[in-house]
Amino acid sequence: MNILFIESSSGGHYVSLHLKSIIDEFKNNNINLYFLISSETLKSESFKKIKNIKKENIFIFKKPKTPHYKKKIFFLINQIIYYFNLKASFNKIEKKIDFIHINTLDHFDKALAIFNTPFGDIPFSGQLNHPTFHLSKMGIKIEKKPNLINSIFFNLLMNTKNLKKIFTIDPLLQKYLKKIKNNNYKKIKILPVTANLNLKNKYLKTFNLNKIFNKKDYFILVYGAIKESKNIISLIKSINKVNLKNIKIIIGGKIDIKFKKKLMIFINVKKKISKNIFLFDKYLSEGETTILFKKCNLIWLCYKKEHFTSSSVLIKAGMNKKKIIACNHGLVKFFNKKYKLGPEIDPDNDHEIIESITKMYQKKYNYPINSKKFIKYNNPSIIGKLILEDTLNYF
Repeated sequence: MNILFIESSSGGHYVSLHLKSIIDEFKNNNINLYFLISSETLKSESFKKIKNIKKENIFIFKKPKTPHYKKKIFFLINQIIYYFNLKASFNKIEKKIDFIHINTLDHFDKALAIFNTPFGDIPFSGQLNHPTFHLSKMGIKIEKKPNLINSIFFNLLMNTKNLKKIFTIDPLLQKYLKKIKNNNYKKIKILPVTANLNLKNKYLKTFNLNKIFNKKDYFILVYGAIKESKNIISLIKSINKVNLKNIKIIIGGKIDIKFKKKLMIFINVKKKISKNIFLFDKYLSEGETTILFKKCNLIWLCYKKEHFTSSSVLIKAGMNKKKIIACNHGLVKFFNKKYKLGPEIDPDNDHEIIESITKMYQKKYNYPINSKKFIKYNNPSIIGKLILEDTLNYF
């Protein structure tokens, strides 16, 4: 059996967690694996870490650059270019492909809805992780307004020829379709939000990162893809006003190039606190990530209102029995309501941020956390097992 995986992400957990988990499971079943990926994916640290991939089984397609202008029409044009670049590269593959799995459908889901399958008669599945049209109708507070056009695009997508299954980490999509009696709910499969498991302690002693941690200090971690939506500037402003000198902020993750200049100017201006900020502007290894989550005292998830998606950072916090400060909107609020890892506050309210940080520091909040539950139900290997199981159903 020959399976083709398609991916164009270069950072984040789509490669390091999802794709790696899927590849590991398929390899264990003696299935021939081929890859149609973007050059950015090929060069990424996350993809390089996946072992035993044959170079001759890798095919490249050109992923268009993210639109400079943030208007919907430009994003749609970008998706259309993506679709036809992908189709052209797929048609050059001379191998017989039996099934296709697209690891990130979000990059061209609307173009796929318009133009139908680019894969001929080959069955395929894919992961669609950030649909938004249903969230407000399921009681999730988001900044985006309900969009009828997105709902139409989604229904067209679900009727794409040979699309067998949509996987998603959105826990409410299937429930919403059932609620409105849309039979497409049968094509939806929910995946757990996952995070890498910790490395064992014996592997962690050699990391220089250990040296920054002083037992007398209190560390707040901001982790992941560092964008303006993480609300870091509000965090720094609030810490600057808190009369607690031993609070340190660790910013761990690759900083978005458009946000980096603004962040660095702000940090340099706030000289009083700049010496208490540790900045790691890179994709962190599993060892470095393990150390940060083990040794930090509090995890920052009080993201801005434009951030509405689920968060593997929340899951990683739970795995490490770490309390969080969460935002009061989107799927972060949904998951925090379920797991109860910390207070939910308004990301635009500096007083609430200061009060929550102070109370967490003074241990005035009590949030008992069952880390074993997170490790069992949010293990990345579950993703690979679910997708393999579904794929084998078609043969």
